[in-house]
Amino acid sequence: MVAIWFRGVLVLETDTKKDVALLVIDVQHQFMTQVPNAKDLLAKINVLLRKARCAGAPVVFIHHSPEHCSPVGDSPWAIHESLPVEEQDILVRKESPNAFHSTQLKEALDARRINRLVMCGIATRFCVRATLLGALSLGYEVIVAGDAHSSGDAACEATAREWNAKFAVIGATVIATEDIGF
Repeated sequence: MVAIWFRGVLVLETDTKKDVALLVIDVQHQFMTQVPNAKDLLAKINVLLRKARCAGAPVVFIHHSPEHCSPVGDSPWAIHESLPVEEQDILVRKESPNAFHSTQLKEALDARRINRLVMCGIATRFCVRATLLGALSLGYEVIVAGDAHSSGDAACEATAREWNAKFAVIGATVIATEDIGF
């Protein structure tokens, strides 16, 4: 919060928090076992987590799971153990590919005045794509970490490149993890 005083009177008070959040989509135990480049993907997502947290940007973990499953712990549905979930992080459980569908994600972002989203996760052509389309349809500016999303196919890196081009055509900005700022 920034407060500007003039002659002892508060004339302007603004919130300096960022308008951007990091969405980590479906990086869960059971899905990561199918990702050929899992080690590299997890390293890139950890870089994004550090950058977002250092800048004070909210981190949102999206997890696709049945209602009774916990997003943390050793369940197959839990967020991968190499991605630290912190107390202030937002956890959103979903049952469909689009993380905005029938969840509280939009409300959580609106409450924090978020209008830009950095996205990473799995699976590129399913949940990442569906959530990206949902975000664009709701008016969010979307930035895709072009090297921090993947799929379970053997050609996952070629698939990511193909979908990065498609994401750019439909209105997302695609940037390498190292070039993303919060």
